[in-house]
Amino acid sequence: MYRAAFFISPSGNIVEIMRSHIAFVIENPELFGLTKDKIIVIYREYDEPVGLEGQAREEILIQIIQKGWIRIRRYKEYWRVTLDSLTAEKEMYLKKWAKYITDNKYTPVKILDLSLNKEYRYKLNDFLTGSVIFQ
Repeated sequence: MYRAAFFISPSGNIVEIMRSHIAFVIENPELFGLTKDKIIVIYREYDEPVGLEGQAREEILIQIIQKGWIRIRRYKEYWRVTLDSLTAEKEMYLKKWAKYITDNKYTPVKILDLSLNKEYRYKLNDFLTGSVIFQ
């Protein structure tokens, strides 16, 4: 099975996403400390229909990531990981994720650290071999 999207919870649980990240959040708001009403309010603030991949979606996903969730999406040539900050604990979660997926171990992984607004670049294999060191 081709795996293309994941969340990793603040406690390290890997959640495979079958559709879009925002669709999963809308279907499971309580998992993220949200309510359907709160999601609707955010979409109304941007005058967007619920589920649209626009500004409201961006705000909701950033709120979730700032609560410690990790968002992972597979693009054609690389994996994109978005998280609140790089820590040893998050490294452990990403190693667990790297073992879980079935992908070319040399696929690039681009990590966006929101706290520093900085991007880090690794290969998937770096997580498996322990080559990734977060400071």
